Amino acid sequence: MACSIPVGQSMNEGVHRGESPVVGSPNSVQASRAPLSLEQQQAKTTGVVYWIKQRVVRLSVAALVFCVLTFMHALALLVFKLNAVDGSYPFSSASTVVVTEAVKLCLATALHRREIRLQPAATRPSGLVESFRRTASRWLALETCIVSAMYTANNLLSYYCVAQMDPGTLAIAKSLVPYLTAIVLQLFGRTVNGLQWACIILQCTGVATTQYVDQDQTEELYSWSSYAWLAISVVITTISSVCNERVVRHYGAPLQQVNMIMYSCGIALASTVYVAVPAYHEKAFFEGYSPMVGLLIFVQATYGLCVGYAYKYVSPEHYPQTPPLLCVYH
Repeated sequence: MACSIPVGQSMNEGVHRGESPVVGSPNSVQASRAPLSLEQQQAKTTGVVYWIKQRVVRLSVAALVFCVLTFMHALALLVFKLNAVDGSYPFSSASTVVVTEAVKLCLATALHRREIRLQPAATRPSGLVESFRRTASRWLALETCIVSAMYTANNLLSYYCVAQMDPGTLAIAKSLVPYLTAIVLQLFGRTVNGLQWACIILQCTGVATTQYVDQDQTEELYSWSSYAWLAISVVITTISSVCNERVVRHYGAPLQQVNMIMYSCGIALASTVYVAVPAYHEKAFFEGYSPMVGLLIFVQATYGLCVGYAYKYVSPEHYPQTPPLLCVYH
């Protein structure tokens, strides 16, 4: 037998007795549209503003790094070629790598001090030593030194490649780096979208177009050894870019702290090469230095620091949209 509701008994009475209102009833709709309290509105507004600020800062840094890298990429190749004379340099390339790493170490140290000052006063370390004790683990130092060794070898190799080849050939050949990086990322389970693959394919097509030789032409554009060294440089660049990105993102250490370790190791490695390899110490350490060499060192140092920010704010799967020489001269 169905139970009937007495005439005159309203649903509001059930609500007053603590019963749940029927879903979709006018009372439930009014309850859902109840105005938020002042505290809730302020919390919601603060959260939205904080999210917008974070996005604006991230996009601003990424855009600035992209513009700087695009400009510095062209300037670096130009300055390299201006310093080369008849396929060689009037200075020791190993000595300029040492000086460049020293300049980058000074800049990274100053920037890391700034990173420390920007941390909350209650939890920030008292100085550089304490900062390293907190976040610089042995594995971080080991992996960073391995990456630094690859960069040092690639930097020295880049001097040879730039001296032997024209900037256009070198830049387009280096455009293979995003393609190889994308393949490596796919092997590690990282996805690359269709637009990025399209950019990669367009870049690689430029290599085949510019290096095409007519059948009537008996001489190749460059020797096979030059192409071999360039291929080795491309491979080193690819591996170092993936490894460096992993170090920056995996350990959670401050960016400039990682750079300080990398540049310190780079100074030691380049100095060892200068002393141990006779071809590099045939010239005195500062022999052949000029204002143009100073500009070369400045360009490389600035470029190296910008690459670090690119690793911090741009994932490697986005590198096809960045300059092809992203990882060289770091």
